[in-house]
Amino acid sequence: MKRFVLLFAAVSMSLGGCGEPLTADEQELRDIDRKIAAAKKETARIEKNLGSQEVKPTQTSPLPTHAIISDKITHPVQTQPKKRSVDVRLTERVTKGELQRLGEGIRLQSPHRDRLFITYYLPGQTVGSGAWGSTHFTPKLAAKIYGMTLEQAKDPFPILPEGATLMAKFVGNEFVGEKAIIFKAPDGTTQKTVKYKDGSGATDKLFPAANGRLEARNGHGEYYVIKAQSVSVYDSSGLIDIYAIAF
Repeated sequence: MKRFVLLFAAVSMSLGGCGEPLTADEQELRDIDRKIAAAKKETARIEKNLGSQEVKPTQTSPLPTHAIISDKITHPVQTQPKKRSVDVRLTERVTKGELQRLGEGIRLQSPHRDRLFITYYLPGQTVGSGAWGSTHFTPKLAAKIYGMTLEQAKDPFPILPEGATLMAKFVGNEFVGEKAIIFKAPDGTTQKTVKYKDGSGATDKLFPAANGRLEARNGHGEYYVIKAQSVSVYDSSGLIDIYAIAF
């Protein structure tokens, strides 16, 4: 009986292979087999391509270059968590997003995270005399930039009038975003044009006086002294600040 069944199956397959028509079920099974074979072939091709490609691991951007100036933990209010205060020196301006990321990185360095106050200073800024920016956690993050942003610092200086001779250009007060030029106008007068980060600006005359002074004569005793590398600004109380000449 078993030999008969095997012989019958062999005969049936032989007939199918000799052009005997397939039933609907047999045709459907054959189509499914073809699709499975095609899918396996495509999968093998994709796996081969992926294997030949170099997979590069995702890298986290490094934190902005900085140095911790001071890091203090105090407990001024006993009913609140301890307070951590950090002063940071940046090597250059950064975006607000980078500032936030740096603040988060510094926050992870200490268990005192709910009352964390971080202030940031640019090169040349005096600690305690106004920070360029801050990231404070109470515990929610609040990031602020008080001086010129990276974009504002890239803004151009005021345009030198046609025919004028440039005497100096400099970035003045950081917090108002002052960019100024001092020039000899075509009519022989000395003038200063300034623009601020909010878009406002002004042009005023300066009056040459003794010892190289250029006096504003604005009621505050303000005057300027231009040197090879700097512009010193004074008022009736004395030196206000010294700003580097911009080239």
